[in-house]
Amino acid sequence: MNINEISLTYNVPVDCIQDFENQGFFDEVKQINGKKIYEEKDIQKLSFLMTLKNVGMSIQDMKKYIQYISEGDSTLSQRIDMLTRYRQVLLEKAHTCYKSIDILDYFIYLMKTKQ
Repeated sequence: MNINEISLTYNVPVDCIQDFENQGFFDEVKQINGKKIYEEKDIQKLSFLMTLKNVGMSIQDMKKYIQYISEGDSTLSQRIDMLTRYRQVLLEKAHTCYKSIDILDYFIYLMKTKQ
């Protein structure tokens, strides 16, 4: 698949894929006539990168994480630590959202009791 086909099939913006390419995540993708042709393993990598991006991981940390993967099981503890840090950040954001929802619910309650 080429970049446009991937974008349409998997609903990933072309510019996002290009950003990943520019960061060197897809240097090993085979090319035909100067155009990258993504295989299943590349699409799986893109899916994984999108997951990391969606949890808020920085490009620098993504690169580090991919490096850890390439180094094998000796880096499991580093990967666990990294994912745990991002998990904690997400939990804190979720907690903040739930607190905001509680406040809105309270305001709604106050207004309904005035009716």
